Amino acid sequence: EELLEGKAGPEPSKGSAPLGKEEIRLLFVEGSQEAYEQILKPYFESKERPLRCLTALARDPEEALRVAGEFTPQLVILDLRLEELNGFEVLQHLKGRYPEVEVIVITGTYSQEDIEGVVKGLGALACFDKPLDMAALQRQVFEAALRISTKAHTAAKSSGPSSDPQSDHGRSA
Repeated sequence: EELLEGKAGPEPSKGSAPLGKEEIRLLFVEGSQEAYEQILKPYFESKERPLRCLTALARDPEEALRVAGEFTPQLVILDLRLEELNGFEVLQHLKGRYPEVEVIVITGTYSQEDIEGVVKGLGALACFDKPLDMAALQRQVFEAALRISTKAHTAAKSSGPSSDPQSDHGRSA
């Protein structure tokens, strides 16, 4: 099964909101160790890319759920064709346990147009057909990383000291 379509295209626009020095934890749920080691990991961990990714691989559904708990990914790229549980079930389990995790689905088994509504209904951001257009996938990963980064910065700002006078429990009336 062919994973890639051609070479990488242009980099995502660097004019968007900067990610700073953060890394995005990216979990690949892909049955092929070879595809991960030779294509996906080098591509997304490349120092040449505007987005730094720390990646992990899960090759089956059980491992995907275990690794997600240990690695705490911010983004998952999920191949729908897996042994035991199908990718749809893995997507449901991931979003059920970790609703904040972003998921991008890839498939070589189903037509993107046939299942895109289904996987988005289950909480996926997007669906890509194999062979993968790596430039389009990278753009989607970059956009997801910007959302993740924005959410993290917003959460950090809102968890600071409260300026609400009613929240000062130490004062007496």
